[in-house]
Amino acid sequence: MTMTTTRPRVPSGFTLANEQQAHEFECSGSVHGASKVTLVDHDGEQLLAVRLRPPRSLNDIRSRLGYVAAMGRENPAEWYITQYNLGWQASTRVSRTGHDSEAWGSGTTNYAWDDGYLDNAAGRPKWHLTYCRDHDTCGEG
Repeated sequence: MTMTTTRPRVPSGFTLANEQQAHEFECSGSVHGASKVTLVDHDGEQLLAVRLRPPRSLNDIRSRLGYVAAMGRENPAEWYITQYNLGWQASTRVSRTGHDSEAWGSGTTNYAWDDGYLDNAAGRPKWHLTYCRDHDTCGEG
């Protein structure tokens, strides 16, 4: 993928790529899970920005726990997306109301739900845990 323009700021829906994503792009010209990529001028330096998309198949999901939770389901990617979004929304309600999520506190959530909840609660981009190859070293952990 060749990019000829550099944007002056991160476009809406995009986030600056983490170190793993930038390295993946340098090596392959793409980023797993990104529907779009662009370069952004950041203090005189060109940085990669990505727009992550929901997973299209079970094999798209790199979250080990999310993958295991979705495995064996009739429509694993669809199930994962639904659960992830429910977790994301629950975390949004916590941020808005200041009250802890009953579901989170119950210990009865699944790992796909947890991925969405934790991404939002930590201020990470949506779908980060879904596609993160190694959360301990990505710089967002």
